[in-house]
Formats: sequence, structure tokens, C-alpha cells
Amino acid sequence: MLILALVGGVFALGANQAHAQSEVDDEVSPLESSTPTVNAVLDAPPTQLQLTFAEGFAEGITAENVGMAISCGGTPLGLGPRALGPDGRTVLAPITQIAPGDPCAVSWRLPSGVVGTFEFTVRGSFAPTTVPGAPTTAPPTTTPGTGPATIVVDPADVSENVVIPGGTLLALARWLSVLGLVALLGTLATAWQTTAELTGRSSTSALSPVSWAELLDDPTGRPVFARLVLVVLLGWVVARPLRAVDPTTQLAAIALPVLAVATYGFSRTGIDNATTVYPAAIVHAVAMAVWLGGLAVTARVVLAKPGEDDLVYALRGYAKLATPAMLIAIVSGVVLSQRLVDGELWSTRHGRWIVLKAVLVGITAYLGLVARRRWRRRLARAEVLEQRLARPMRRALSTELLLGVIILGVTAGLAASRPAAVQPVSPATGYAFDTTLATEGFQVRLSMTPLVAGPQALRAEVLQPEQLESLRITLQPTEVPTSPGWAIDVPLQSDGAAVLRLAQGWRLEVPGVWSVDITARGPTGLLPRLSTSVVIADPLAD
Repeated sequence: MLILALVGGVFALGANQAHAQSEVDDEVSPLESSTPTVNAVLDAPPTQLQLTFAEGFAEGITAENVGMAISCGGTPLGLGPRALGPDGRTVLAPITQIAPGDPCAVSWRLPSGVVGTFEFTVRGSFAPTTVPGAPTTAPPTTTPGTGPATIVVDPADVSENVVIPGGTLLALARWLSVLGLVALLGTLATAWQTTAELTGRSSTSALSPVSWAELLDDPTGRPVFARLVLVVLLGWVVARPLRAVDPTTQLAAIALPVLAVATYGFSRTGIDNATTVYPAAIVHAVAMAVWLGGLAVTARVVLAKPGEDDLVYALRGYAKLATPAMLIAIVSGVVLSQRLVDGELWSTRHGRWIVLKAVLVGITAYLGLVARRRWRRRLARAEVLEQRLARPMRRALSTELLLGVIILGVTAGLAASRPAAVQPVSPATGYAFDTTLATEGFQVRLSMTPLVAGPQALRAEVLQPEQLESLRITLQPTEVPTSPGWAIDVPLQSDGAAVLRLAQGWRLEVPGVWSVDITARGPTGLLPRLSTSVVIADPLAD
């Protein structure tokens, strides 16, 4: 859920800026000329930013009311105090740092709310150092009574010199910073737990990041390892969240969380029709992230309170993304379910989870479409987000978000159940003994190692039935009847696997043949007994 919300937050940042920019693209840009010029290639770093607009500013508007920012290669550059030229339509600001030899992006915003960006390039390589004698960077400023508030964020404030309308993106940036940290901690915990389960290591041993490399040896662990790497790389976005709106870094900033979510599409292993399932699962995960993650950001951050036109931009941007993302999530979910169910919809626990999820998604989609259709008409006429518009929208989106959280809970149940099209997963490591025991309605895969007198590791995987009330494995030495045996109660209540690790103190000290009996009780009563035997070697024998 955290990574889903993180994706939604990054998309919300990008959508806000992109939607605002699209309103400029649909009209003739008010920017008449600039220094540096649009798409210019310079041999030396510029020392001043100059923007000339087609019309002069209204009375009372000063240069400080015009938002201006510049960044090169994702690195923000400081700007000095802005000044208005004698023609009344040119704004100048000294660049207080030397631009590095990278593509540079300039963004601007007028007090009327119109925004725009353009790029230029500086040849060569220059360190982004402060220009000697240049004035210090101006602090963020707003001027009441001059139209919608415009804020230019100083690099020392949010670590990104990007024009931010009305502060909404600033709130999103802070929200993403906290969310990114929590997502990282959750992903680290998942890597730790998965390493312990797949490798048989103790919980203490699996804490070592070195041991996490063993996740690459198992098809179930590889997506977890890839997700961990991508979430760590997301620190690049979390440290400076406004990279999601900087044209020079926006693509990479959005791609990282999308790829992290896409790893969930490879969570299933042993799939018969993987060429169809994996692409559908990836598309479904990303679409759900954009839909529900963006919904969380919009409901809890953008609509937290009434505001200026920047909130309207953010809502229009999300509205453009939400409905297509929702429809893609539904279609890909149908394809994925059809491939995984394999015709056994009502006869399996996985199929019944799918039916429940389909009902919830249908209700949520209907409510979302009705609500968005209603408030999109109102947003088309709105210039600011008033309380009478914000309150019903927040209520509608919060209801949709609550249903989305319930859907994610049902999805967790789906992930914990094995669909008909997925084959049982083999043990992650090589076991000295590995066999499948089966009788009518009861099937267990039993693995043990090292089969030398002393500590043992055991893995029991129930393949049938889907539900259990109890499961016990009894081991007894046949050649020494007086020697005590073992009775192990396995904590499984459904199909799946349980592992008893070497470090958990389970030992077979008597060499020779041991009988193994597996008994279980299902919903209808006792199941037939399964039996086999293993040979425990003497470590002192030649």
C-alpha cells in the first residue's frame, strides 16, 4: 500500500505540473522572448535569466510576484532578487551559481496562474559553484492581493528550485518524504522475512544485508530483491521530491516507483501460462497504483483544505489519470483472473477471493465514475477551490479510498492463496530428502536436511486440501524403540508451506531408520494418514 501511494504521489506531482503546462500549450504562450533563448546551446554558463512577456503587468504587480526557477541536470541553481525591466514586461534575475554542462530547464509562473517551461544546454563541464559577488538567493515570497499566490522555493527549503503554485506541491513533497521512508522500512522488513523463509536462515542471520543476495537464487525472492533495490534508488526522488516536475528528471523520477510496483507482477511462480499472466499482472499492479495511490494523495493532501488555483490544477490532473487507470486496472484484472482461475472459480479459495474483489471493484468504480463526472463539470468552471466544492469532493474521494483499502486487503488474501493455474513452489534450497506423499484428498510435500544425526531442517508443503484444522508430523526411530521421538504440530491452516530451520533446535540424535507419519484434520474430520521413512546417518561413521 505504501509503494502504491508513493507512485500515486509522484504521479500527482507530475500531473499537477503537466496539467498546468497543458493549459499554456493550448493557447499562445505569453512568453515572447528569453535569455537564454529556448533550446539555445551555450558555450559558457549564463549569468542572468531574462524573461520578456507579450503584455505588461497590471498595476501593483512587481517582479517578485513572478515565479522563476532554473535547474541543470536535476541540480537547482540559485537565483538572486528579481527586477522588472523599464518596459514593464521583462523580468530579470541574476543566476547566483555557475550552471554545469548539462541540459537546463527554466520554469516560470505568472500571478494569473499561467505557467511555462523551456530548456537550453550549456556545453562543456562546469562545477555548480556560486558566482563571485553575486547576490544571495531570494527567499520564498508571496504578495497578498495580486492574484493567486506564487511561491519560488529556495534550494535550501525543499532542495529543488522549481516553481510551486500556492504550496500544494510543497505539501505533496513533504508527504512523499515521510511515505518514502516508511516504504523503505517496510521493504527492508519484507526482504529480511523472505530471506529467512527461503533460505532456512535464522531471523538474526537473515538481518544481514549480505544474506539478502541469496534472494537472487530463488524465483520467489528475485522480485523482492529487485523491489528492494528500486525502493532504495527511490531515495533520489524522496530526497528531492520535486524532481517529479523538473522536465530534466521527471521521466526517471516517475519510472523508479513504477518499476518498483511492477515487481509485484512477478510474485507468482510456477505459472502454466506465464507469457500472459506476467504482463497482465504488471499492468494491473501499475494501474492500481496510479488509481488508488493517486486517490490517497488527492483525498488526504490536495483536498485537505480549500485553496487557490493550484488545487484546481491538481484535481484536473488527477481526473485525467484516474478514470483511464481504473479502467486499465479492471480490464487487466479480468485477464489475470481468467488465466489464474483456470475454470475453477467457485471450487477454490482463490476463486472465491476473486469474486469478492470483483464485487468491491465494481462498486468502487461505479461510485468513482459518478463522483468524478459530477465534480469535473464544476472544476471546469472553477478558478479556485472553495469550501463548498472541496467538502463534497473530499467526502466522495474518502469513501472511494476506504473501499480501495478494503480491496487491497482482499488482494492480500488473493496473494496468500494458490490459484489453480499455479504449480506448487519447490523448496528454495537443496534438501537431502524430498518426497511428495499423497492419498485421496490429502497431499503433502515433505523435505528434510541434512539427514545426519544432529540438528535438522524440515519443510512441509500442503498441496491438498485448501483448508486444515490441524497438521502433525510424528518421527520415531524404528531400530531403537525406547528412544524418544518427535511430534511436531505444523502451524498451517490452509495449503502452503511451513519451514522448521536448523537453528530452531530440532534434533534427531539416533542414527538409523526413522518412521515419519503425517496426520491432519480437515473441515469434515480426520484425513487419511500419510507415511514414509528416512535414514539418519552417523556423523562418526566412515
